[in-house]
Amino acid sequence: MINTSELTQTISQTAVKKKLPKGVRQWIEVAPFILVGLILVCVFIIYPEIKSIWMSFLDYNVMDESKSVFIGFKNYLRAFVGNDSQYFYLAFRNVLLYALVTIPVGMLLGLIMAVLTNGVKHGQLFFRSMLYLPVLIDWIIVGTIFLYLFQDGQSGLINYYMDMHMKNQDTRYRLFCYDVLI
Repeated sequence: MINTSELTQTISQTAVKKKLPKGVRQWIEVAPFILVGLILVCVFIIYPEIKSIWMSFLDYNVMDESKSVFIGFKNYLRAFVGNDSQYFYLAFRNVLLYALVTIPVGMLLGLIMAVLTNGVKHGQLFFRSMLYLPVLIDWIIVGTIFLYLFQDGQSGLINYYMDMHMKNQDTRYRLFCYDVLI
């Protein structure tokens, strides 16, 4: 038996392929994947950068943004040549020293450890595991914190507050359940 929906779908796909040039078809196939990354970059990187640049031209009020006043380059003048310039230059020097020291030293130590671990004949798996162990321990700690936060009853912080606000509701509809997390 011929399935008509599959047949029409195949015919429409071949018709689209014949109508559009190859480059356009490739962009249509790749666009959803690129758009997700592009949206995330715009929301979490580009927008905050533009917002922080705009905020640098304001006498920014954290509590009430509507009370922020445009002051132009006064913040920059105060940072570079004003009375507070010593703090700016001290912070700039600290960041520069930190970047110039920690990045090369970290890369050099990582390279040395990789070469030494790769050159070991016996116990190479053990040394690789020991070098990767700090990465695993971080995630184990995060998981343990989440387990404590979402425990059932009075001991889990999140579920405790949800129980306080959901007194007359069924507790099965809580946001997180400890049994599900395990």
